[in-house]
Amino acid sequence: MMKKLAVQSVCVLIVAAAIGSAAIVQAQGQNPPAPTAQGAARGRNTVPTDLPGLSTEVAKVETLLANQSHVMADVSFQFSNLWFAGEQKNWPLAQFFLNETRNRVRWMIRINPIVQDPDKKDVDLQGIFDAIDKDVWSMIKTAIDKKDVGQFETAYKLGLDKGC
Repeated sequence: MMKKLAVQSVCVLIVAAAIGSAAIVQAQGQNPPAPTAQGAARGRNTVPTDLPGLSTEVAKVETLLANQSHVMADVSFQFSNLWFAGEQKNWPLAQFFLNETRNRVRWMIRINPIVQDPDKKDVDLQGIFDAIDKDVWSMIKTAIDKKDVGQFETAYKLGLDKGC
């Protein structure tokens, strides 16, 4: 049972890493806009005050930001490491990885708080996060605080079942 869960965690991590890598490769294939002439003369970029120049600058900044697939690869990595820390009864490390998982999801929500499902209906990620945070992740936190391996395993597996 434990090996099956470990294999599933590793598979999730590999798939998330592949998706994140593909998104990064795609993003790197795009050429960022050239710096403004005035900024190039001084050896640095400047923020233009004209509307077309500002649009170009915004487009440049958007190419530098992480996308959701990158963040979800981080979430998968942190959540998988949480399992191994809890399994080894390394409670401070388990608490660290739980906090990192939560922070990465918050980062993802800041990047794009509303996404669309296949039917083009809006999905509120903050509402989903709040439900998981109050339900599953609070159970995991309680198990870590109590240093209870059995309760930790149960809560973690519940998180996997709910799509964490």
